[in-house]
Amino acid sequence: MMRRSLLAGLAACAGFAAAPAFAEGSVKRKQGGASLEDAEEIRRLYSRYAWATDKGDNLTWAACFTPDGSFVAPGMAKITGREALIKMADANTASLKGSQTRHVFTNIRFDLDGDRGEGGCYFQYYVTHDRVSELKGVGFYLDQYRRLDGKWLFQSRAVALDNMP
Repeated sequence: MMRRSLLAGLAACAGFAAAPAFAEGSVKRKQGGASLEDAEEIRRLYSRYAWATDKGDNLTWAACFTPDGSFVAPGMAKITGREALIKMADANTASLKGSQTRHVFTNIRFDLDGDRGEGGCYFQYYVTHDRVSELKGVGFYLDQYRRLDGKWLFQSRAVALDNMP
């Protein structure tokens, strides 16, 4: 029950009317919906996001969001807009003090309808410091997408950690 209320709270914070319900397949096609090209671009968006954040390329990471995009995670206020996202990412990079991170995304699912969509993925978050790697987080993202100028971007991302109530 607690998990459902967390999911509903994150969904509301991220701008969802309700927690996303996914189709049987990984892509649900609606009237005028997703093409295979759209589906591949969404998957590449996840990859670009992970590679950029793990390299500390905060400009590329923030460019994965719409100009008014938002990010929220447990224990932090919602961050909105690319400048604020870059500032938050720069602070996070500095806090790592040379450690290497790895974001691993699996079970990516999404529904697209025209130039908008919603979805999410599971994630594992690793940090390596002094040649020792640790699993630091396991959870999922709730995402909203928007296509701008023919390019799919995150409108919002909300993080939920499995070890948090």
